[in-house]
Amino acid sequence: MGQIFIDSVTKYFGAEKLLEDISFTVGTTDRFGLVGPNGCGKTTLLRILMGKLEYDSGKISFEGKSTVGYFSQNRSIDISEDSMIDYLRKGFSEIIDIWDKLIYTTKKLESSPHDESLIETLSKLQTEFEAGNGFEIDHRINKILMGLGFPAEDWDRPISSLSGGERSRLQLSRVLALSPDTLILDEPTNHLDLKSVMWLEDYLAEYKGSVLLISHDRFLLDRICNKIGFIENRKIKVFRGNYTFSKQQNDIEKQLQGEEAKKQQEFLEKAKRYIAKFKRIGTPKASAKARQMESRVGRLEIVEEPMKEKDIKLQIKSTGRTGEVVFKTKNLGMSFENKELFSGINIELCRGQKVALVGANGTGKT
Repeated sequence: MGQIFIDSVTKYFGAEKLLEDISFTVGTTDRFGLVGPNGCGKTTLLRILMGKLEYDSGKISFEGKSTVGYFSQNRSIDISEDSMIDYLRKGFSEIIDIWDKLIYTTKKLESSPHDESLIETLSKLQTEFEAGNGFEIDHRINKILMGLGFPAEDWDRPISSLSGGERSRLQLSRVLALSPDTLILDEPTNHLDLKSVMWLEDYLAEYKGSVLLISHDRFLLDRICNKIGFIENRKIKVFRGNYTFSKQQNDIEKQLQGEEAKKQQEFLEKAKRYIAKFKRIGTPKASAKARQMESRVGRLEIVEEPMKEKDIKLQIKSTGRTGEVVFKTKNLGMSFENKELFSGINIELCRGQKVALVGANGTGKT
């Protein structure tokens, strides 16, 4: 289960074509990474797959009755007074409903132990509960909450008390907990600290279903992906392998495409001069030669110049050269109301040093 088929999907926004003839397949065990520059249509494509956005042509189909879990980077869960643990359990409402019926039927059977209909009902409910992996639900929820950085003492906190980043992580927790045939994830690591990112890498690497994700984290794409799709110039190129291998192959193809486009452009310029020359001569023979060349040009399939990667340009104003010690702290501490974030911080940053500040979410890095 979990297979997705995308065939020649095209999407316009007004008169602008964003996606053109997008075709690929996500197999039952594929880890498919979707990459490309910002604004190329990656998130749009996922929204199309989830039926949240119309497309202009093409075909999309999911295998059989496969289930799909979708994590969107642009929307976190709604604010409510539900606790975190209750929010995740609500995703299993059917299984929990079966459990409640099991408890109710068991109690009734205690007072009527020979009631055949109750015995039959209890047996059926037990079968349904086990088929839905009901005994694993709480263990799975607990494992995912811990993995994504929610300590057990916070599980009863209401959603209304969570930050936007925490609510986004909770949304991801629920999608993972449901364990669908296919996970569709849009930038799932955006609000994760390093420890949670590493946990998610392990989780996705061992996931039993298929995964389609957008990410700018090349380490994640290298670690888990066996297919990479590059969206560039409205189209997609798909390669088998992780990100590093696929990028090498894509770069080679882009280089060859660039060389072919250059040769074609040189030919078109010569053809233009050739046609103009024989049209000026004006004789029937010369006009025939000009028409032949026009016909040849008309049959050409134009090779587009490959998209060039943009360089990052940072404008960082300097206040001049610092001393040997840029800054230092002594016993630095910070609290918010009654919560102490850190204390006794002693740092000395010297000129030329490059320092990474890491730690769990909420520990006070910012």
